[in-house]
Amino acid sequence: SLSRRLRRVPLSVWLAGLMALAIIVAAALAPLIAPFDPTDLTSFNLIDAELPPRFSPDGKSLVFTTNLAGRNNLWKMTEGVMMPVQLSQSEDRQGSVSISLDGQTVYFTSDHAGHEIYDLYSLPINGGEITNLTNTPDQTETSPLLAPDGQSFALTVRKADGNITNISLFDLKTKTFRALTDEKDANHQWSGTAFSPDGKSLYAMRLT
Repeated sequence: SLSRRLRRVPLSVWLAGLMALAIIVAAALAPLIAPFDPTDLTSFNLIDAELPPRFSPDGKSLVFTTNLAGRNNLWKMTEGVMMPVQLSQSEDRQGSVSISLDGQTVYFTSDHAGHEIYDLYSLPINGGEITNLTNTPDQTETSPLLAPDGQSFALTVRKADGNITNISLFDLKTKTFRALTDEKDANHQWSGTAFSPDGKSLYAMRLT
């Protein structure tokens, strides 16, 4: 009978079966009892976080801007670290984050004294001195796109006292601009969208 056959099953088999059942039950309950995941950005109330955040090339760090401390500044989360770390402290709004190809430098734009005149800045990914790369009080630079070779940025530029936008290429080594568009009509706005994989072409939108 079935009962006799069950009595002949070795104890080790019974134990193995019970362990397998316990593992299946634990796996089913895991989503309900899982501990807080410190690497889950959605676990934090980041208030006014700018999207998208940027991953470092090695995938171990995530840099983003949020007003978690009252102003839109740069923060970083690192794999295995419980809480985000503030990289910059400024009364001016910061955003448009990019990370260098070697993962050592964070690029971002920042306003100056609330005048809505943005420059391109850099700072070490682990925090440190902030450098104003473009330093153009008569011009605002926004929507930075890092070229595939990591040597230049495509920037949307506008004169501080004007309303016509164009796109320029900014060389990180020489700190010089090269105009890519020459818009004359204030009814059209230029914005770069993406570089081609080889970096030889830039795709952009001329908006009305």
